[in-house]
Amino acid sequence: MVGTDIGIVLQLLKKGGTNWQKEEFDLGKHHGPVLAVKRNPILTKYFLSVGDWTAKIWADDFKQFPLVTTKYNDVLLTDGAWSPTKPGLFFLSKSDGWLDAWDYFYRRNEPAFS
Repeated sequence: MVGTDIGIVLQLLKKGGTNWQKEEFDLGKHHGPVLAVKRNPILTKYFLSVGDWTAKIWADDFKQFPLVTTKYNDVLLTDGAWSPTKPGLFFLSKSDGWLDAWDYFYRRNEPAFS
């Protein structure tokens, strides 16, 4: 999984020899560079992309658009990470120094803790 400077997330798969297969997750792309792409360590078909003012959760088998998009923040997001033990919990760091904890199973429209 890689993020591009134009906001698209790509999944690159090596198919024998030197042939690569590219799958794009571009219909819900970010409005700026993708700064982080992290796969969920427990539910491995889901991954998080962080860029511009939002984070997005995608699924490998659903490439049309992201399953979840966080609300637009007032400042740019800088990174993101999944919890290693709780599948719906992820963290987002922001350029103003704040860290948001999002628990998708607890609250979907705003961070559970900042």
